[in-house]
Amino acid sequence: MIAVLDSSSRTRQSSVYNEHTSELAVDGDVSTCSLTGYETDSWWVVDLGQSVEILGVHVVGKSSDRELTVVIGLLITVALFSHI
Repeated sequence: MIAVLDSSSRTRQSSVYNEHTSELAVDGDVSTCSLTGYETDSWWVVDLGQSVEILGVHVVGKSSDRELTVVIGLLITVALFSHI
């Protein structure tokens, strides 16, 4: 089974920049995105709602001119608990 995150997924992030809230990362619209403020150690989290096998994670970054960019220094952590 392949699961794609959608707007029903519960999300949070460390801060919000210019109304780019966490759920915009999973709304299915590639023209939107979530953004945190300029901060050290910003984070974004999603609660999958159940235990699932994760085969891969696809992250897309956007630059200020809306071009796709490579995300550098990204750390992905998978855990069996949630505090959302």
